[in-house]
Amino acid sequence: MAPAALPTPWIDDPLLGSAPREVAMLASLSRGDPQARAVRLDRLLDLLDAARFGQDQDARETLWDALGGHATGVGERATREATERLLREALGLEEAAHRSADLTVASFCADLIMLLSADLQPPAVAEDLSIRTLVYRTVIEQGHPRLADNARWRIYDHVRGTLAAAVEVPPGDRLSIAVQALYAERDSVEALLADTAPHARPPWPTADELWALMDEQQRALSSEPRWATVVDRRAGDDHALHDTLRASLPAPRAPDWPLRSFPAGTARAESLAPVVWAHEGRLVVDAGRSHARAFGLDVETNDELAELAQAVGNTLAQDGRGTLLLVAEPQLPAPLLRTVLRAIFRAHAERVELAVVEPRVSASPRDDRGEVVMALPLYVTHAAGQRAGDRAWAQARVHVHLDGRGPSIAVDGRWLSRVPADARGLRAVVEQLGRAFPRERGVVVSLGGDVQLQQLLELLVALQGGPQRPFEAVGWMADGSAPPPKQGGDDWLERRSAMAWEHPRVELEQPYALGAGDQKRLEALAEDLAVCLPELGAERPPSAVTLALRFEEGRLRHAEVRPAPRRAKAGVDAVIECIRDEGYALRLREHREGLELSVTLHAPAP
Repeated sequence: MAPAALPTPWIDDPLLGSAPREVAMLASLSRGDPQARAVRLDRLLDLLDAARFGQDQDARETLWDALGGHATGVGERATREATERLLREALGLEEAAHRSADLTVASFCADLIMLLSADLQPPAVAEDLSIRTLVYRTVIEQGHPRLADNARWRIYDHVRGTLAAAVEVPPGDRLSIAVQALYAERDSVEALLADTAPHARPPWPTADELWALMDEQQRALSSEPRWATVVDRRAGDDHALHDTLRASLPAPRAPDWPLRSFPAGTARAESLAPVVWAHEGRLVVDAGRSHARAFGLDVETNDELAELAQAVGNTLAQDGRGTLLLVAEPQLPAPLLRTVLRAIFRAHAERVELAVVEPRVSASPRDDRGEVVMALPLYVTHAAGQRAGDRAWAQARVHVHLDGRGPSIAVDGRWLSRVPADARGLRAVVEQLGRAFPRERGVVVSLGGDVQLQQLLELLVALQGGPQRPFEAVGWMADGSAPPPKQGGDDWLERRSAMAWEHPRVELEQPYALGAGDQKRLEALAEDLAVCLPELGAERPPSAVTLALRFEEGRLRHAEVRPAPRRAKAGVDAVIECIRDEGYALRLREHREGLELSVTLHAPAP
């Protein structure tokens, strides 16, 4: 009796620079038993991956010669064609293995078919991507050992491709792209990308944590002799990408930053901007990154300040958003804070976010998830600025000057006689300002040279903190000082507050009802006109105000206050200008004829 044939061994020869004789060997294997054909398929898959990931021409030529002819396309099209040919061979071999009851080869083919099928299904949505990477992870953990390295290459390719794509998009979108590399180890990244408050979101992964996903696959592949040279060939490009990634993704937010803590919902989500960290008398620029630089804050000359500002400016230019996250302990001395702010201003920053922390929202009472870094934003402007934003801030009607003694507030250039120093009293005044100036979205702030960071944080919380923010934005007039003294602010604020009717009764008189769409637009405008009433500034607030409106060709053309209060011409003119602004965007689409009507706003019942 003839001796039994020995199983065909797997081929572990080097993949780069594949020898021409390998084509004949692979051809002979194609005519062998199912085990030999499985060895051939395994080698062809390795050659495909060597050609893809090692960019090796010899491996590519050997692959196509063994497949019986060259591809009709190049790049991704050629890869897809080769994958389809391998899949057809795997399907045929699986059928033959079942006929011969060779369960080992059948199992190999089943895993190979699953791998190649996933390759041929490009993900269109996140769920597809999750399924695809799950297939690769399953092959690594539970599949045939000969296919684990090929699955690792695909996990490596997913992570690398995702991270490379992340550094190409604008800074604000990079993390939302980069975190999809986590599909290499999990089924979902929904918790990170959910449209929810930062307090309920897990911490963002760092650049090094994301890179570790790829490094894990590299190390496993390097331990396989046939893949070590392919990994080495890619090392240069991978190191370059790693450096780029660390310079592009947001720096880690350190848990030991000595930041002021506030209740959840006080501050806003930060922009994940570059970090400047005032720490132990030094300012660390672009903190948390390998190229961070530290400068002393005890600057004595303009040249030293210019050097500090240049470093901050370089960081801003690299990021491109004009925003910085300022990290400092609340007790930062006033002279050091002044130096930091001067450098930021000279670096032409557009927005500074003062870092604070708030508690994370825990899934259960026993789950202590620490704190999340939040921000109190401050827009940078100056009196001589020519940007549209600078001109808008220069026209702000509420001005707060903060110095070491506390805040002073001016409204329309008139100073309030007294501003409470305690947080609750200050917030009450700010909320009154918000009601008295309902169309003002921002407050401009100037700072004295003796301001401490703690004072500035408390002021920003009063102006824009909490879910119900009195004002949406705060602008720092970097080269500004306190407005010239002009009294009368208390009386002016009281007059405006008396006309700040939040829910007045609206009476609309018109010659006829309009079409349903235009009637709803008209009624919405009538309700919105209540924001114009504080402009009247009457000494004795009336119980009702009637506004006469005339429309022509569907647009608001004329407005009057009837009857116009005596000795209040400036207030009447301001109300009319406000009405024109509020009605500028309104279009009556179904009624182009001339239309006169009146809107009467009645003071709400006390």
